[in-house]
Amino acid sequence: MARSVDFPEADGTASSVSGSAGDLRTKQYPNSSVSCWELDDEELQLINQTRRIWVRTDTFDELKKAPDGGRWQPTMRVTARKEHAINDQWREDKKDAE
Repeated sequence: MARSVDFPEADGTASSVSGSAGDLRTKQYPNSSVSCWELDDEELQLINQTRRIWVRTDTFDELKKAPDGGRWQPTMRVTARKEHAINDQWREDKKDAE
């Protein structure tokens, strides 16, 4: 699965609302943020074959301020693997990697 990476323009860190992912380095704007992602070799091969990426984003009925007064960033998973996005398989793969 793609992993988020730091980048020179990043000026903030967004926390995962669900706690299921680590903090995300971002370039923050008043109503949006930008993050940078790196793909592994297998995913690049899949993208070349399918020409598709999948983005899974956690959603919530209500978001409150983060405990430190900052902003929450819904957890995002970026992948070329459809099964990770559709079947939430990334959780099992993450456990296997640990």
